[in-house]
Parts: sequence; C-alpha cells; structure tokens
Amino acid sequence: PSLSDDVYRYVWDGRVQVAGHHPYKFAPADPVRSELREGVVYPKINHPEIPTIYPPLAEMLFAALALANLGVTGFKIAFALLDVGVIFALARLLRALGLPRDRVVWYAWNPLAVIEICASGHVESLGILLVVSALVLLVEGKATAAGAALGGAIQAKLLPLLLVPGFSRRVKTPALAALLAVVAAQAE
Repeated sequence: PSLSDDVYRYVWDGRVQVAGHHPYKFAPADPVRSELREGVVYPKINHPEIPTIYPPLAEMLFAALALANLGVTGFKIAFALLDVGVIFALARLLRALGLPRDRVVWYAWNPLAVIEICASGHVESLGILLVVSALVLLVEGKATAAGAALGGAIQAKLLPLLLVPGFSRRVKTPALAALLAVVAAQAE
C-alpha cells in the first residue's frame, strides 16, 4: 500500500471471521487471537489494540475474500473490480439523467481513485458503488430499492449516513423502511 495500511486490517478481519471469531469482540492484540498472528499481516495492522471499526457489510466482504484465501493483493484486486462496477453505475446514472455518458471518464481517469482503491486497497469502492446504485435507482423511480442500496452503503461505510436527511425528503415510507431494515440488519 502506498498511502495507507488499512488493507492489512481488512485481511486480518477476514481471517479472524474465517477462523470462527467475531471481529468486534476482541482486538488483534488480545491474547485470544494469538494463534492467528502468524504471517506478515499481523505486524502491519494499524491499531492492533482496538477491535475492528468497520461496518457489517464491509466485514462480510472481508470474510468472503478471506474465505477465498485472498491476501493483500487479492483484496486490492477485488476492490478494483468493485471500482469498475462504480464506473458502470455512473454510466447508467448519466444515461438515466440524459447526460453524455462519456462524462464517466471524470471518475474513471481520476488518479485518486486508482491510488486509494487499487494501490492502497480501500473498501470505499463498495460504499461508492452502493451510493451510486442508490442514486440510479432513485432517478429510475425505484425508491424502495434505492433505500435498500443506501442502507447497504451505510453498512459498508458510515459516511453515507450523511445522505439520509436529503434522501428522506425525497421518498415515501416504504423506501425509508427499506433503508432502516438494511441498516438495522446485523451480521452474525
């Protein structure tokens, strides 16, 4: 990673779950997790004295990637593929808004996305994909599905919580119920 070491924590959290441990219960430095510390990932974890801070959908993704036996490079590739999904979702949004789809290059050629998501291995691509999907669904008149997608975005990254007030002014009760149901869902 070039700008962040978060990807090591993602790999650790995924491996912890695959080993049958709950990621929110114990910090990596806790003696309960000592048998999982072999390899190059543990020494590079940021703040090993703190249990994970990532929302449940992100943790489910980490577990799935770890179950596939992917390491740091595999996680980065998965996040890059999610970012490709963002590009397609943005193209769909532009089409739904009647705007030129070639504007998608403003995101696709953005070096910050490449560096942060692909090189540093950040899970933001999952949250961004779900936020853009929520926008697409809202523009297409599928408010309930948009609520579920925004709820998923919040379960992937907490920052989309800031979008809830604006979203709630634009939709009716079923869409808000879908959003709340997804946010209230707990990963076990």
